[in-house]
Amino acid sequence: MDLERLPERVLREAIAAPTDMDVIVRALQSPEALAETGLHRDPWHQARLRGIQASRELLASAGGGRTSAEVAAILGITRQAVDKRRQAGQLLALTLGRRGYAYPACQFTETGVLTGWPEVPAMLRDHAPWAQLIFLMSPNSYLGGEVPLHKLNAGDIAAVLKAASCYLEHGAA
Repeated sequence: MDLERLPERVLREAIAAPTDMDVIVRALQSPEALAETGLHRDPWHQARLRGIQASRELLASAGGGRTSAEVAAILGITRQAVDKRRQAGQLLALTLGRRGYAYPACQFTETGVLTGWPEVPAMLRDHAPWAQLIFLMSPNSYLGGEVPLHKLNAGDIAAVLKAASCYLEHGAA
């Protein structure tokens, strides 16, 4: 698709987005772009774009994503060691396709991982990484409506682990 063929109004609104990806999402949501690309015939197109936007907002609410190199610097280890911890389920990483992984910043302090952190992803290992992040960032009924990440920051690791053990079970929130 040739973005230059979109009306100036659409481009101006898209460029006002905070990130490059948001610019693309906004541009692709415009009726003009939909008509240009033929995506208006795809009944799932808008849902996919909303999913991308929701994922970006969720990651932003978690402090954004860190690269393997940034995590290695925080932890004082190599990028290969970071990858081993990711594979072992000790660090939460969200796949970015060919661009590697984004490690949600909420799991790190200035000098390491959040206290109690390794136990949380271990408890949630059967769930997809995005589902793990949703658990961490969403109010939870087992925690009296509090957000698990906030409880972890307050040092209430046992309560978060109990809530994690019930996550996505029938009737659990």
